[in-house]
Amino acid sequence: MKKRIAVLVCGIALLLIVIFSVVHFKNDGTKRELKAAETLLQKEEMDFWIITDTHYIDESLYDEGKAFEYIKTTAAGKDLTYQKESLQALTTQLLREKPDGLIVTGDITLNGEFVSAEQFVKLLAPVKDAGIEIFVIPGNHDIHDGWARKFSGDTQEKTPQISAEEFKEMFSEYGYEQSVSQDEKSLSYLVSMNKQYNFLFLDSNIYTLEPSTRNPTTAGRIDEATKKWVKEQLEFGAEKGKKTFVFMHHNLFSHNKLVNKGFVLNNAEEMLALFKEYEVPVCFSGHIHAQDILTDKDSGITEIVTASYAITPNPVGVLQVNNQKLKYTRQEIDVDQWARENHQSKDDLLNHSDYLEELFIKESRSLGYRYLLEAGYTKEEQLDLAAELVGELNLRFFTGEDFISDVEVKEIKESKAYQIISEESSELTDYIDSIIQDKNENDILFEKSLK
Repeated sequence: MKKRIAVLVCGIALLLIVIFSVVHFKNDGTKRELKAAETLLQKEEMDFWIITDTHYIDESLYDEGKAFEYIKTTAAGKDLTYQKESLQALTTQLLREKPDGLIVTGDITLNGEFVSAEQFVKLLAPVKDAGIEIFVIPGNHDIHDGWARKFSGDTQEKTPQISAEEFKEMFSEYGYEQSVSQDEKSLSYLVSMNKQYNFLFLDSNIYTLEPSTRNPTTAGRIDEATKKWVKEQLEFGAEKGKKTFVFMHHNLFSHNKLVNKGFVLNNAEEMLALFKEYEVPVCFSGHIHAQDILTDKDSGITEIVTASYAITPNPVGVLQVNNQKLKYTRQEIDVDQWARENHQSKDDLLNHSDYLEELFIKESRSLGYRYLLEAGYTKEEQLDLAAELVGELNLRFFTGEDFISDVEVKEIKESKAYQIISEESSELTDYIDSIIQDKNENDILFEKSLK
């Protein structure tokens, strides 16, 4: 009898092990398929807002001393004074118009200050609380940036940096928890957005595992391990008949023939071949701070770069997509209106659009003066004339309003200002010529068929 009981117990135990094993391996084998079926949005028509390169530095990290005033002179046209207010204006407009989501493609912070990222999360919390999804990826300034500083009076003090682990934890509700797959080797993740589309958010940055003492690395790449993961996500999407949109900080293509080193992925050709193989229709990026859209003739892939939110005119990319096509429009956040509604008293907030444009043009004019003075040109009145042209053309390029006619280009090149520049500085002439006219796509309004 005891022997029979022992055999029966062993049999039951063996059966349980077999059942457990079958269930266990079945769950492992189907986990990805089940998650992929869990689309975030049960709708065909979707709309998202895209911002990038906010370069936010929290107000607790600076005062009105000389140290921060100097940093503002190196900001290349970015506004560092009213960032909190411009983000509050963004939040207000998001809550008013209620898109499906907000996407932030990196350089969230000025230089990777932990406090800045922490406060950025809090500034956008009302958006998340209202049911609007938020998706973020880091930029080259966000993770272990050795330039993370607090500015007090005449001095700079080191302030805690953000690690990759802290970034993922801090922004856990801003993309990672909505993902169906995450890369173990980077901060990349995939979201099954609806039945037609997957959104692939790529961490294209190069950073250290430990806190850094150096400036951030401008260049970016997708390493081999992450590239393998990317291929798996694209292949799985293709198996399900879904198209994949790619979002990253660095550029896939060169958007300026002179200014591209460190902005285009180091292994862009490899990634382009992979994206072409799986028929990725569009990539979204930032990093260059300029508004630009181009379509590669060979692959048919379009890259849409939204300009930095920290420069004029506080640009936002509005992406509308259905199963037939996508439409992208560059719009701007009306900080002036927000300031009036919230009873602000400062002129630079009540007339924020003018303030931002003047700030950017002033920096661009300085560029013109610098080149011409270095070339030995000192005629003050003509210097002013040439610098005005540099300011105007730089503004057009960075705001995406450089899609002009050949007639307009001819008029510019026949102007006295252009003649001064071309006679005195070959370097400045080359730069002006590289930004004077965009012949690829309209950077403000773009539509593409997705059939």
